[in-house]
Amino acid sequence: MDQSHKMVGGLAAGDRDLKTQGEVLELSATAPLAGRVALITGASRGLGRALVERFTDAGATVAFCSRRMGDLESLERGRRELGRQVLAMPCDVRIESAVVRMVHRVFEKFRRIDIVVNAAAIRGPRLSIAEHPLEMWRDVMETNLTGTYLVCREVIPYMTQQKSGVILNIADAGPQSMRPNLASYVASKAGLEGLTNSLAHELRNSGIRVNVVDPELGRDAGAKNSGDLFLWLASDAAKEVTGQRLRASTFVIKSDVTPLVN
Repeated sequence: MDQSHKMVGGLAAGDRDLKTQGEVLELSATAPLAGRVALITGASRGLGRALVERFTDAGATVAFCSRRMGDLESLERGRRELGRQVLAMPCDVRIESAVVRMVHRVFEKFRRIDIVVNAAAIRGPRLSIAEHPLEMWRDVMETNLTGTYLVCREVIPYMTQQKSGVILNIADAGPQSMRPNLASYVASKAGLEGLTNSLAHELRNSGIRVNVVDPELGRDAGAKNSGDLFLWLASDAAKEVTGQRLRASTFVIKSDVTPLVN
């Protein structure tokens, strides 16, 4: 029997199920992402920007984007001064044609796409449903959910051809808790978790892993561990992990990784 078709709690049989509080995840390679090409959206600030720095320090070539190129120039310049391989691009993930061009450009330049982190997101207005303008609702959904769908749709054929790939989406505590007056944001993140689960099922026999991470940036433990957790999931150390929602503060990352030097 083909065991890969047996699903247990959303996971293919044989996949690693990470549910233990305080589980230690080991990451010991000096450059765990050496030779990999990563694409990170929403890289102008916050988590996306931090992951560009973290992934390039771990040996990856990183393409990254945001809506405005001016927001990326200092990051691109700083990374290149350190000898990192990077490509900064403007891209509004709400626009299908822009996403198609961006992904095609990354593949044409580097001939592969190994890792995608969908970090582009906006919070939207803090308003009740009764007061929420439709235009703002659509903006949040198109950025947080449709944008992620478009990026995934475009990279999956390249990853399928390679028979390998990692897609990391970003969750929030919102879908798991009461968050009044942020309905568009919470709904978009709940939809993102559903998209992640569906993709993990669709791609379970392809060599492509899909997970969603709650970085818990408002918590000390989450903020400290989030970069390590993304790095671990993108590396071969997590090759049996797919279809899961992971909270940064749940895990202890035992890492011997040090930034590359020139």
